Amino acid sequence: MGESDSLKRVEAMPALLASNGLLQQRARAASCAFLLQIGDQSFHGDLVDGALTLSPGPLLMRSWQFALRGDAQAWEFFWQPLPPPGFHDLFALTKAKRFVLEGDLTPFMRHLLFFKELFALPRALETRP
Repeated sequence: MGESDSLKRVEAMPALLASNGLLQQRARAASCAFLLQIGDQSFHGDLVDGALTLSPGPLLMRSWQFALRGDAQAWEFFWQPLPPPGFHDLFALTKAKRFVLEGDLTPFMRHLLFFKELFALPRALETRP
């Protein structure tokens, strides 16, 4: 999997969210702006009234409440349908120093289950056996 695969996965997240009724209901309460970084590629996320838009960066002067940054290989493992031990959870990856979570974590922690499921949505795109 390469950088273009990661880009495709991130680009698919808004549609994956829109097709998941239960997750979209949770999204309505979790409105915020965030930064998602995969290796050197960054994305500005806006979550408003259950709809997600992701804009590729770098975007100068765009504010965000929290940022989730990780190396490309860690995201690759995280997005496998059955991730290896240590790559299955956002907090496991932060503890291993592969991901960094920063900023105002209030919206992230308030809607923790939602964000964990949102960032794991690209696992559904995995086609390997």
